[in-house]
Amino acid sequence: MEPVTSEEVDKAALEQAIRNAEALKKEDYIEEHWNTFTEVLKQAKEVAKKEDVSQEAVNQATASLTDAIEEVKKHPVETKPELNKAALQEAITKAEKVNKEEYTEESYAKFAKAIEDAKNVLDSADEQGIIDQAVQKLTDAYNVLIKKDTETPVEVNKDALKNQIDLAITLNKDDYTSESWAVFTLALVEANTVFNDENVSQNAVNTALNNLKEAQDALVKTGTDSKPEQPGQPENPDTNKPSNPTTPEDPTPGKPVAPENPDDGNQNPNKPSQSVSAEKETSEALKNTSADKNMQWYAFLLLSFIFTGFAFTMRLEKKED
Repeated sequence: MEPVTSEEVDKAALEQAIRNAEALKKEDYIEEHWNTFTEVLKQAKEVAKKEDVSQEAVNQATASLTDAIEEVKKHPVETKPELNKAALQEAITKAEKVNKEEYTEESYAKFAKAIEDAKNVLDSADEQGIIDQAVQKLTDAYNVLIKKDTETPVEVNKDALKNQIDLAITLNKDDYTSESWAVFTLALVEANTVFNDENVSQNAVNTALNNLKEAQDALVKTGTDSKPEQPGQPENPDTNKPSNPTTPEDPTPGKPVAPENPDDGNQNPNKPSQSVSAEKETSEALKNTSADKNMQWYAFLLLSFIFTGFAFTMRLEKKED
């Protein structure tokens, strides 16, 4: 007679359920539901270890554990999204390296307040939006810092100078004397230089404007009667020197006049007289005057060339506008 063998029990499903249960993590679920789940898991493991357990008991343990797994998953711990604070931390680190001595007290005080606010957000913020706003506020506070040596630029008004220049370039040099036109040209060149200087002060603009106005008002029309310069006339004539060396200023009748030079009583006929010497001085003065006028003429030609180029440039700019 053959021995009777018990039916082989299949525990594969139970063992798989146990592995699934062990993969779960306690910190992910509410404690109360986790405790119930772990109790069912413990019982399932005991059934799986038994050798004389029935298939029915194995199936029941498998079903119970499967239900426990599904139930615990319905009660996860509410987790907050991970916050990215790296940008805020970096902004704070850079801000703390700023040298307060380089900036005005008022602007740096606002910046320091922004740093403290950012640190508070870094420690306590639970929303990414708040963190991002703190980064922007700190960046804005840095951008408005004012250096101690920085002054608010003052707008320079050049309108009046521009109008005066435009008026000046319409004048014709042939209508005026060379001397007055040379002075006027210098003032015009100076005014144009000041007008094109982007860093010029308002005081410099006003000075250039006044100089140009004065030079223009001082222009002398050609053909205008003016007192001619006396060539050869000394700038500071000696008023004590008599016009005629041989004639005394206050002769006394009947009394001989003593000569200024002891040798005049016995003049050498070969020695040049004082009148000849005066003529020589006059000739030298005329030569010097002529040389000065030549230098003035050369200077006038140079300035006229500069002014002509400037006027031509200004007209081109007007056409382009």
